[in-house]
Amino acid sequence: MGRILVMWHPVKSCIDLENIVYYKDDTHYFVMTAKKQSLLEKGVILQDHADTELLLSRGNVDQNALQAYAREAAGFSTGHRLPSLDFAMNHYGRADVAMFDFTCMYASETAAMVRRRHDRPLLLTLVGDSLLEPFWPIGTGIARGFLAALDSTWMIRSWAQGTAPLEALAARESVYRLLPQTTPENMHRNISQYTVDPATRYPNYNPLLISPAQVKHLVHTGEEPQVDVDSLVRSPPPRLLRQESFSRSNKLLAWCQEQTRGYRAVAV
Repeated sequence: MGRILVMWHPVKSCIDLENIVYYKDDTHYFVMTAKKQSLLEKGVILQDHADTELLLSRGNVDQNALQAYAREAAGFSTGHRLPSLDFAMNHYGRADVAMFDFTCMYASETAAMVRRRHDRPLLLTLVGDSLLEPFWPIGTGIARGFLAALDSTWMIRSWAQGTAPLEALAARESVYRLLPQTTPENMHRNISQYTVDPATRYPNYNPLLISPAQVKHLVHTGEEPQVDVDSLVRSPPPRLLRQESFSRSNKLLAWCQEQTRGYRAVAV
């Protein structure tokens, strides 16, 4: 969206936004990206700081000015047609308005790990904002938080049923690759059929996308004597492994031969 200027007074400073998003429902929800200089001029931010934590610290934000700023932006963006600009209350019983820094957003490189202590493996997993910070304007935060919780539950179930640690980690990392890409368009439509099984939710789910060998670094043994991490993988029957490998290499060979057909002095 383009820049939106909301005039506070016909003279002096104005509310200056990069964009504003409005979700209309029983509770009207506004997300806006405000210019720092505008917040300073309106007295929302009291002192300028290069450090974001100091800039947005509780002592450096005038909550009354912030509420006035949000009301004016919400009123202008709706053509002043909202009958009331009273704030909903948060779980602290205060007006549900706040500022956050979205200049940097974080996503964990991995979804889970295993720490081995006293010869026992401990499974650790991340969910919610700890796993993937949400970008609130597009409304994916809570949905991906629930999806990640279900994905973690599926891994814990697999772990409890005796799946080898590296196999459980590999399957978890395979489904984690899908999470940042989730939208209503690339999820199964019938949400009433959703379970902890990722296959009921992700049409493109491939539990073998990541192999156990690729997640060896997620098993931490600490200062205890190193264990043979390879022993944490339950190998499939050799015949199945060979057949699968032979099938895949045959397909690759046939594809290469087809692509190079007709080229002189090329024999694949």
